[in-house]
Amino acid sequence: MLDSLDCLNNQLTELDVSNNPNLWSLNCDRNYLTSLNLKNGNNMGLYTLSARDMPSLTCIQVDDVTIANSQPNWYKDATSSYSEECL
Repeated sequence: MLDSLDCLNNQLTELDVSNNPNLWSLNCDRNYLTSLNLKNGNNMGLYTLSARDMPSLTCIQVDDVTIANSQPNWYKDATSSYSEECL
């Protein structure tokens, strides 16, 4: 079962970890992401998120926007926002 993923400095354009409720750490900095789906029913369990240096990533799909915005160890670009449904 996936609990940690470190995939920084790749050429990923989409990343969907929604089928990984035990994920506690994700570092996907410096990719070409346009889509990041974290909506797995357990975002409270995701202790560390680093999704930076990706100007094309404007929306990060999460379980709850209020919880996502209050996470002290979640880092993203200012141009990205959390949403419960990214279009």
